[in-house]
Amino acid sequence: MAAEEGSRTPQTSQIVIIPQLERSVRWFDGQADHQDLERFLDEVEAAWARRPDQADPEKAAYLLSHLGNDVRDELRCQGVGQDDKTALLEALQETYGDRRSLSHLSLAFHSARQEGYEGVRQYSTRLHTAFMDLNRQQRRHNLAELDEACLRNQFIEGLHDEHLRINLKQLMSLHPHSSFQELRKTVLSWTPHKYDGVDLACSRISSDHVREKADHGAMNTFSRTDLEELLAKQEETLKAVIREQAEIISSLTETYRFILF
Repeated sequence: MAAEEGSRTPQTSQIVIIPQLERSVRWFDGQADHQDLERFLDEVEAAWARRPDQADPEKAAYLLSHLGNDVRDELRCQGVGQDDKTALLEALQETYGDRRSLSHLSLAFHSARQEGYEGVRQYSTRLHTAFMDLNRQQRRHNLAELDEACLRNQFIEGLHDEHLRINLKQLMSLHPHSSFQELRKTVLSWTPHKYDGVDLACSRISSDHVREKADHGAMNTFSRTDLEELLAKQEETLKAVIREQAEIISSLTETYRFILF
């Protein structure tokens, strides 16, 4: 029994290493707008962050491997170094990035207002995109970026519902450090469907349909009344013409009789 126990092989715990799944990075073909480039570069930056030991030439090769043929041909035509990560990024931004001026981007952000067809969800998303576009260009020009309070305040001022603006300003007086995301979430939670754009669009279509029917009915009533009045006027005119013609005929008849007799 002791011999059997001594002959047993000691068991060792097994360590199973599960490799981290590689997050796929899509191709960039340069056919969409500048926002498509920004999303692509965000994915590339995230992939680089998972490889902290990679040198810049390896990162440049990884970037090139996700570019379409037309984009790579354009970069070669510009003479951009294929192993220069910084030069590749600058060339991509210069060729396919946002070409709008700072003044244009600033105006787009500061003049943003909620349109009649937009719910708060759509408006706030559009405003946030304008904010990100402006700050991205600010960084590229080594200028100070707008802080998050500017986005929050512009969000409130751009709402077309006056009562909603007043309520949010009152909320800000009680919680002055509320963020843009917190205010947005609050608005959508107050009335989940009123400000999300879905019911807004449905109610707008419904009201437009009712108004269209009312206008159509009014138009039909007006046309029928107008036709009746027109027929009455034509009848009176016709009677007057008949009377006039009858008088002329009577006068001619009397003249003819006078000549004969």
